[in-house]
Amino acid sequence: MIDSNYFLNTVYGIRVSGAGNKLVNNYIQPVKTGLLFTGGGNMYAAAKDTLVANNTIVCRKPPAVSFAAMWGMTHPSAPPAPSVYPTGCKFHNNIFVCGYPQILTDSADRNFEGVDFQNNLIACNNPKKADASAMPKAPGLIHADGGLLVLRDDRYRPAIEKLVVDQGVPMEGITTDIDGRARKNAPDIGCEELNAGNGVRQPLTGKDVGPDWMKGNADALEQEAGIQDLRELIRKHPDPEYRRRLREILDGAGQ
Repeated sequence: MIDSNYFLNTVYGIRVSGAGNKLVNNYIQPVKTGLLFTGGGNMYAAAKDTLVANNTIVCRKPPAVSFAAMWGMTHPSAPPAPSVYPTGCKFHNNIFVCGYPQILTDSADRNFEGVDFQNNLIACNNPKKADASAMPKAPGLIHADGGLLVLRDDRYRPAIEKLVVDQGVPMEGITTDIDGRARKNAPDIGCEELNAGNGVRQPLTGKDVGPDWMKGNADALEQEAGIQDLRELIRKHPDPEYRRRLREILDGAGQ
């Protein structure tokens, strides 16, 4: 289960291999491919019986979802094995937005055979690249306007709420959204339950993680590392950029 995570500015999002995975309530904003569903061979096990529900994926380069990824590829050091098409995969209540119309691709050219799509919104948010004829077509993939999402508070959020609010199919076991707000019987599409009040979780930033002495806190600097220990670390550390940052912290602490 991969539930209620933020993937921000990564090259890729999540690779899905093997059976029984669940991806729920995630916000994925990579440079390119958000999800890679592997086709089995001698490199990875084929994705099987996987649930992808109430996620929001926004990527600049296509695709947002690569299905049967690595199809036909083999590793030269392993015995050959045939590619195996992913089976039993469900995509419900997701938002997929990309800067190109190839939002979901099928490397095996089977047009997502056997995939259960329900109430997924897809959109190309680059007017120069928008081409409805090139967008994937399957029951349960709903083409939306390129302005479906807008950047607000460093996250892409629904701008066309009528397409999102209460438009999802009920999902057993998914009781909250990415920020901890309660899901309704008719949930919103995407990772957020809109108009449900303030969330209890937010994405972590550099201010939330890491030792306090890296943030220039002089009191914590003495408590956690010690001035002398830090000076010794500056003297020995091989990375000049890291040494420079530590010196700045010492300077800021009046040391």
